[in-house]
Amino acid sequence: MGGGMAPESKLERLFGKRCCGGRFFGLVFEKICNVTGGCTAKVGRVLNALSASHQADHTVVAVLSDHGWKLGEFGLWGKHTVLHADVHVPLMVYN
Repeated sequence: MGGGMAPESKLERLFGKRCCGGRFFGLVFEKICNVTGGCTAKVGRVLNALSASHQADHTVVAVLSDHGWKLGEFGLWGKHTVLHADVHVPLMVYN
């Protein structure tokens, strides 16, 4: 390739250059962080309630999710490949 210009990513072709690392991506990332923070707070409430009721020693809490979306990793958006980011499923177990 000549000209010194990086090729457009699929995301840039679909949504335009300004969304990749720009305002659009920033807004999406902010919303995802807010949702993640809300889920973390709810898990904390469950664990605190178990502890307060003295049931924590008799309870296993499992938190899992779907495989989410790529948010620009590999220059892609969404989940439509067999890359690790598309098939990895988070799982947390508290015992």
